[in-house]
Amino acid sequence: MRGYESGLCAEFVEVIHRQAAGRRVSAVRVRVGARHAVTAETFRQAFCRAARGTAAQDAAVHLVVSPVTIDCDGCGRRTESMDPPLRTPARARAAAGAAGPAPGPSLAELDELDELDELDGAYVCPRCAGDRVTVSGGDELALEAVWFRTQAR
Repeated sequence: MRGYESGLCAEFVEVIHRQAAGRRVSAVRVRVGARHAVTAETFRQAFCRAARGTAAQDAAVHLVVSPVTIDCDGCGRRTESMDPPLRTPARARAAAGAAGPAPGPSLAELDELDELDELDGAYVCPRCAGDRVTVSGGDELALEAVWFRTQAR
């Protein structure tokens, strides 16, 4: 499990625990954008760990993942994606005509992409692989709903 999901879940659980004010939580709905690259199973595991000993312990977790929208200036296509293609030096070389397949990013390239993502430069068009794109959405982090258990009488 990545530390990123653990950190996100710890923050969500802290907010939920404060809102609970002593009540037990039965379920939560969280919205996370696709740019965060969070998987449902990993998120649920991290949430369960973070919720131990809190009002949210044993709560059902409903994760909603929002897509990234990519508008390409090159081909004019608008695409929504849950897993948008990343621009890497290897992909840039391949797009420029270099031989061989464009492999996925290396760890060093991923660090570089974290910085590029702030400028939308980390993504390419899924259709034409062009890098003149405008990226929107997919960066959400929101606690959408919290359901509380009803008290037995």
